[in-house]
Amino acid sequence: MRRHPLLSSALALLLLLPATLAAQKGGVRRGFWLGGGIGEGSAKIACNICVDERKSGITAYARMGFTATSTLRVGIEGSAWQHKEDDVQRRMLALAGTVYLYPSPRSGFYVKAGLGLAKYRIRDDNQNPTQTLTVQAFSGQLGLGYEFRVLKDVAIGPWANLVASTGGSVRIDNTVTTVSSHLSLVQVGIGVTWH
Repeated sequence: MRRHPLLSSALALLLLLPATLAAQKGGVRRGFWLGGGIGEGSAKIACNICVDERKSGITAYARMGFTATSTLRVGIEGSAWQHKEDDVQRRMLALAGTVYLYPSPRSGFYVKAGLGLAKYRIRDDNQNPTQTLTVQAFSGQLGLGYEFRVLKDVAIGPWANLVASTGGSVRIDNTVTTVSSHLSLVQVGIGVTWH
C-alpha cells in the first residue's frame, strides 16, 4: 500500500488542532452549501472472473445541496478514485443523492447516507490489444465527518466514507458478460464546506 506523506501530515495536523478549535461552537446551518475534499481511498471489485486485490489511490469528492433544517442537509455527491500501477489503470466513480444528519444543531459532527450509481473500470495496456473491464451498478453510501468552522461561512474537517454496490454486470471491452460483481470503496480525507 503506497503512502501519501502530504495527506498523512495534513490529517495529523487536523487531528491535533488546538483545543480552542475543538471547543468552538459551529454556526447554525442554513441555505445553499457546497463542498469538496481530497484524501486516500481503497477500492476493490469482486466477481467470479476477477482476480483483483484492494488497491489504494488518491480519492476526491464534490458535493452540493441545501439545508432542510439546522440538523438536516440534502444534496448530491460525486466521488472519484484512481490507482495506476505499471500499465494497469483502475478508476471508480460514484454519484449519489445524499442526506447529512447533524445530531446537534451547533455541533460539526455529521453522519451521511446516500443512494446512486457507481462505475468501476480497469484498463490493462499490457494486453494486446488493450483490454478494458467495466462494471456499473446501483450503490449505497455511508459516511461521517466533523466540520470545524474556520470562518463564518467556511468549515474544514476530516471525513470517512464507504461506497458499496452489488449485482453489477461485468463488461469486457464492449461485450456484456453474465458475470455479476460487487464494488467497494473506502475513503478518508480532509474536506472544506462553504455555506
